[in-house]
Amino acid sequence: MRVRFTAPFDYTPAEEPRVLIAYSPIGGEEKDGEYTVRRECGEAAVAQGKAVAVKAPSRKADNAET
Repeated sequence: MRVRFTAPFDYTPAEEPRVLIAYSPIGGEEKDGEYTVRRECGEAAVAQGKAVAVKAPSRKADNAET
């Protein structure tokens, strides 16, 4: 799931409660707050109003012929 965080969000995976992942609205690869996250994380962030779902960029085939 691809989301853009609009506020800081802390995520703890259900199966590993000792782990905490902090997402930032000014982080990510392009520093725009967009991340690819687990669906569990994305849905929780959207439900809390701390993220919005965005369309994932299209994938390029590794050995596509043109």
